[in-house]
Amino acid sequence: MSVKDMRAFLDSLAFESNVVWWLKRLRGNDTQQTGSHQAGPYVPKAILYSVFPILDDPEKHITRACFDAHIVSHDYRAYVNAIRYKSKNEARITRWGGKNCPLLDPEMTGAIVAFAFGGPKDGKWCRVWLCETEDEEDFLQERFGTIEPGRNIAFPPLGLDLSQSNCSFSESDIPSKWLADFPSQNEILEKSLAMQPCFSAYKPDQRLISRRDCEYELFQSVEIAMWLPRVKEGFCSLSDFLKVAQTILQRRRSRAGSSLEKHLVRILGEESFIESVHFDQQVETEEGRRPDFVFPSETAYHDESFDPSKLRMLAVKTTLRERWAQVTDEAKRIDKKHLLTLQEGVSEKQFAAMRENNIQLVVPDPLQKRYSKSIRPELMTLTDFLSEVAPCSS
Repeated sequence: MSVKDMRAFLDSLAFESNVVWWLKRLRGNDTQQTGSHQAGPYVPKAILYSVFPILDDPEKHITRACFDAHIVSHDYRAYVNAIRYKSKNEARITRWGGKNCPLLDPEMTGAIVAFAFGGPKDGKWCRVWLCETEDEEDFLQERFGTIEPGRNIAFPPLGLDLSQSNCSFSESDIPSKWLADFPSQNEILEKSLAMQPCFSAYKPDQRLISRRDCEYELFQSVEIAMWLPRVKEGFCSLSDFLKVAQTILQRRRSRAGSSLEKHLVRILGEESFIESVHFDQQVETEEGRRPDFVFPSETAYHDESFDPSKLRMLAVKTTLRERWAQVTDEAKRIDKKHLLTLQEGVSEKQFAAMRENNIQLVVPDPLQKRYSKSIRPELMTLTDFLSEVAPCSS
């Protein structure tokens, strides 16, 4: 289907009362790309309990609820099962119909999916849109904000706790100046680093993941404290609502667009890399081409006498999907392109295409378990990449 169809889908639910939206990027173990026995997408229990409060009633011991689901983007219907696993402290939506279901297609790993839960207390339904193109994903993120790997967006927020670290602030913990004037991304980043200062005890992979989790949750805490009361008050006009919505979404896009690079620069400094000596960032290698990182430097890259086998480039893309192909045209003196991503899995077909284009995926160690067993040996950790380009060997 098209973006026009997606707009019609979103608009059709705009005036439904008590609809809970939940958006995520599909992981490898959501789509069965990893060979997981869990046939269906993981769902935070906070979301599940908001839709089915009876599942959170300790006296009734109910662990599952069935309802109609319609994947509107692919016109696929199923009578599915929301199940809470007591032993695993998690929940999933299962019984999608096996490999015929678009949600379980390994090629959809990394795709954005939007679930809309609605209906009366005892007659819940779910409408789903599964994005197949970048245009669809971009349009959906314009409505709801940037959707990163491993992040869930719930709308309305409903006070749901979807945190993954210990960096969520209550309103009383947030500096008063931050509530008066939203802090810059650098201020939030510095605060997240201060809350996890013992960097020497952890490898770069763990540092990167834990710090981004912390930064994201600090950002979310301030956003909720500043804007949720305003949203609950309501708006006198559509223009007032749109002004607030655009402010929120633009700030989310800005943070998501540079967060990974900012954290990586900090880690490079901690690992004794000096900018313009051991690496350069966003420098022009060819006309109109600016890789995210070049090692050891721009000067070395443009020095024809410098051995090209000692040159490295590192592209940084939070998600892959169709965007990975952009890397192939960067830094033409460098045959193998290294690509750092936080995407939680890729399909065998997509990975094979990357390998054919001589792209080496760099995936932080904690995320590699999200990839299929056949792909994991081909991945490089961030720690391994930094060892390869370390200043002592340049």
